[in-house]
Amino acid sequence: MSDFTWLLARNRNYRYTWMGQIVSEIGDHFNNVAVLSLAVEMTHSGAVIAALMLSRAIPSVLAGPLAGVALDRFDR
Repeated sequence: MSDFTWLLARNRNYRYTWMGQIVSEIGDHFNNVAVLSLAVEMTHSGAVIAALMLSRAIPSVLAGPLAGVALDRFDR
């Protein structure tokens, strides 16, 4: 294990942040499964499921690069 990795592993705040991110990702996954299951149950339509998945992904894809540019341009 490199020195840098060892420092990160020993840093309590980093570990808490990392564990919090893992819990958040698991929660996001459960949310996606629940919403898609509900859509399948209510509509039985593949087109609706595809539209739902796109509607959940497009804002992140569009806003991510724009937010990155905005954050790079402005000071804290």
